[in-house]
Amino acid sequence: QDVHSFPTRRSSDLFPSHDIGDGKKSYAVSYFFQDHNKTLTDDQVDGMINAILKKLEKSLGATLRATS
Repeated sequence: QDVHSFPTRRSSDLFPSHDIGDGKKSYAVSYFFQDHNKTLTDDQVDGMINAILKKLEKSLGATLRATS
């Protein structure tokens, strides 16, 4: 991963929901990906997103519900 390609978390929101189960929370998170030296490819951004998801799954037991 290029040193200049680290994502910045721009915002996050917590949504209460009884539909997802007791003791669980629903978060919406937005990231901004930028490299000051070149245009990022879809594969590069997908790789960073997958790395973030794996880290959240491992550290928090998080699961991805939906994407938009």
